[in-house]
Amino acid sequence: MQDNTRLARPFRQFCQDVGISPTTGYQEVKAGRLIVAKIGTKTIVPDDRAREYLKSREVATVPPSRNPRGKRGKRGEFA
Repeated sequence: MQDNTRLARPFRQFCQDVGISPTTGYQEVKAGRLIVAKIGTKTIVPDDRAREYLKSREVATVPPSRNPRGKRGKRGEFA
């Protein structure tokens, strides 16, 4: 039986899958937040590194606004 578990994906495919541009992806690599591997001229993202990256980028749920009508405060920002 053949194991079809993917170990890595091409860098551009990873960017497309997570909804970021390749430029943003390369910025994440440069900042050290996304780990990639090079095989010859091909840049790949190992699936375990992709999962780690996505987990690290999770954000907490933002509570709903206290001002449901969207009115601005004294300084022009939303309350």
